Amino acid sequence: GFATALVGHFRGGLGQVAVAASTLFAGISGSSYAEATIGAKLLVPEMRKRGYPPADAAAITAAASVLPNVIPPSVALLILAGVANLSVGALWLAGILPGLLLALELSHQRHHIATGAERLLSCALQPDADDAVILFPLYELIR
Repeated sequence: GFATALVGHFRGGLGQVAVAASTLFAGISGSSYAEATIGAKLLVPEMRKRGYPPADAAAITAAASVLPNVIPPSVALLILAGVANLSVGALWLAGILPGLLLALELSHQRHHIATGAERLLSCALQPDADDAVILFPLYELIR
């Protein structure tokens, strides 16, 4: 579909498609539950068929399913506006940029994982490793 044509040619293509589809669907439904259901039924089986480990396919879908909570028309923002007596329009305007930045970062992470940059994650999880000093020189300053 449209998301595949948009980002499917990038490294980690199907993971990128999951993030792009979630971003587009977030702007339509505003429901994380609906997004998680659609991702689990449509994208996870296809990712598994193309060789993604089941845990990775589920993690991509779960992470991308958070986007409808931030990107308008978010049901969560509507509830917050009603409970806290806030402006719906102001909350929706405030949610656009963070939602798009979150989608961009998810896409960026999928690209790095697909291109073999798992080393960054392992250094972040094990900051005492030898290459962590090279990748994270500020870690030593704040330690």
